[in-house]
Parts: sequence; structure tokens; C-alpha cells
Amino acid sequence: MKSIILAAGYGTRLAKAAESMEECELKHILMNNPKPLAPINGKPILEHLVKDLESIDSLDEIFIITNDSHYPKYEEWRKRYHSKKRIEIINDGTTSNETRLGAIRDIYSVIQQKNIHEDTVVLCGDNVMSWDIKDFLAYFKQMKHSVTATMDLGSKEAVKRFGVLELGPYNRIIGFEEKPQNPKTTFASVSVYIFRKDDLALVDTYLKKGLNPDAPGFFIQWLSQQTDMYAYIFDQNKGQKWFDIGDLETYKLACRTYK
Repeated sequence: MKSIILAAGYGTRLAKAAESMEECELKHILMNNPKPLAPINGKPILEHLVKDLESIDSLDEIFIITNDSHYPKYEEWRKRYHSKKRIEIINDGTTSNETRLGAIRDIYSVIQQKNIHEDTVVLCGDNVMSWDIKDFLAYFKQMKHSVTATMDLGSKEAVKRFGVLELGPYNRIIGFEEKPQNPKTTFASVSVYIFRKDDLALVDTYLKKGLNPDAPGFFIQWLSQQTDMYAYIFDQNKGQKWFDIGDLETYKLACRTYK
């Protein structure tokens, strides 16, 4: 099993928000580092994700894809961090937010460069999750299909800034909308996926159709119409938490929660 961590974004919102902070070490970190290297409880967000992945015995390689501007920062981190798994940083060659490839093209780039033909865990590098990823892996093995995760935010207003899932029997995905103005449910898509190797191969088909290459949710929307796909539901009653670090407020909340 392989893993791809998507870290090619430019984090412009968080860096811009940090400009208004009083002068401090954290302001310097947020303005001069990509989001996945921002600290949560003393460790970069990326490190929390890698620690989760390291607990999967069957997973042997982790590929972190980033842009040309941030590539040196990730290489510095990789050399400092001693992992139980092989980690490789991949440069997608882009230099600005305007020229970025989009998450789905980045996934395809890793698949092609590394000739991946295995079940693969895909994570977004600016997400923080408090859970046991092995439960997610067990769910994938139980369902025998590609899976994503979801959390019930309990409010249609709160869910508007995320991908929104409609679930059928056994939590099969029967509908998906990316950031809808009128959500049909309160289930937000958590940016973590396990794709069967056969489904991962369909990324090529998706892109050749000229479909949206940006957020992973667009691929989920399409894939769930081609084959059965299921959703693992975060259980907040068991202390499972998820933060999508898109702005300064969410980042501060994650820091307070983990502290």
C-alpha cells in the first residue's frame, strides 16, 4: 500500500491573515512556511499525518507532492524527520497559485512518476485529525470498495464550505456536491481517502474527459457515479475530531484543542 499527501497549495489565506498578528515567532512561521509545516502542539501538521500513516503495517511508501516554491522547505523537514517509512518529496513544478495543477492532477502526477498500481491512501496536507487511521483501514477492508470519511456538522450553514455527501444504505455515497449553496445534508467530506488500485487507475480517465482537476471532491463526485464508494463516519462521541486548516481561526482552534 502507498500514500500520497497533497501539499502543493500556496496557503495564501492563512499567510495573509498572519500579517495582522502581533510580532511573534508564530507569525514568522505562518508567513514563511506552507500550511502543512505549521505547528500543532509542537509538531508540524504534516508530522501528525505521517505519524498516522506510519501505524499502517502494510504501507511502505509516503509521497508528498508540493510545488516548486515550497519544495526546499519540505526537503528540509524530511531530512530532519526520521520516519519508519520511506518518504519522498515530489515537486510538481508550479510556482504560483495561478499556475497550480490542482489536487487531482497532482495525484495523477504521482501515480505516473512512481508507477503506482496499489491501493493508496490519499490525504490533504492541511488537515488535522484526532482518530485511529487503522479503524479507517479496517472499514476499507470490510467494504471492499474505495472509501472516504465524513463528519456530521449538524448544520447546513456550517457545511457550505465543504464537499457535502448524501448517503444511502450502508453509508454508500449516492450524491456529492462541492461547496453547495443549498446543501442537501449536513455530512461534510473529510479530506482523507483510500482508493482501490482499480479506482485509482480511473484518475487518468477522469482527466482525459476534461473534468475539474482542482479539489479531490470533484473526483469523488464522479467516481461514486461509476462504482460503489462508501463513507466512514467520524464519531464525535468517541473523541474523533477533524480540522480543515483553511483560515487563522480554525488553526487557532486546532491548536487550543490539541494543547
